[in-house]
Amino acid sequence: MDIKTLRAEHPDIVSELTREITETVSATVRAAALEEGRAAGVAAETQRIMDIEANALPGHDQLIASLKADGKTTGAEAAVQILQAEKAKGATRLAAIREDAVAVAAVASVAAPAAAAADDGKPKTDSELQAEWEKTAALRSEFADVKSYVAFEKARAAGRINSASIK
Repeated sequence: MDIKTLRAEHPDIVSELTREITETVSATVRAAALEEGRAAGVAAETQRIMDIEANALPGHDQLIASLKADGKTTGAEAAVQILQAEKAKGATRLAAIREDAVAVAAVASVAAPAAAAADDGKPKTDSELQAEWEKTAALRSEFADVKSYVAFEKARAAGRINSASIK
């Protein structure tokens, strides 16, 4: 018996066999496609996570974790967000440095009157330094007593103390 005879004599059997074969093949193809899709998804997500990790910078752990967890941020998008966070961090550091510079300038200005008065190159006498300490409130707040101030100025005049000022 050949296929033509089978179709002619038993069309219901041929129809049933065709349906079953189609269903079996379709299920097999669907399962293979599903597995292929899963594998491609796993590979793509693994690559996405690796791309985000490649752009990671110290101090941005929380941002990196949220970018990995969102399931959609690409490595390039992560790089932009990390760069923005680093810029903000830098701006904050710069502001803190500027605040510190103002504080340092205030401290440096306390000792400035004594340095400015010594234009003639001669060291001041103890009585001149004492008079300066007594009339300058900033010096009195910086140096607990006149003896400390006189000792500081003598050490500076002798070159044992270097001081910097911010202008």
